[in-house]
Amino acid sequence: QKDSIERQQAEVRAYCKTKGYKIVAEYIDRGRSASSTIDLAKREQFLQMLKDAGEGLFTVVVCWDISRFGRLDSIDGAFAKQVLRSHGVT
Repeated sequence: QKDSIERQQAEVRAYCKTKGYKIVAEYIDRGRSASSTIDLAKREQFLQMLKDAGEGLFTVVVCWDISRFGRLDSIDGAFAKQVLRSHGVT
């Protein structure tokens, strides 16, 4: 598959290497749609990422494509981004 998780991981890992980023965690919700806010509650790894941001485990989130972050409506998307920003995560 053109956009397989494994391909996305390989490309993100290569990008991080060129930037000198140390990967401390990968959050992958396999088989989970990001297409609606109803699905957000089922995206356990996405929610874990937000929790880990609060614990200061990382300072940067790198996504293969912004669509992989989540197809959230403007309110839920803003909420997730605000959680990250409030903990100093870019």
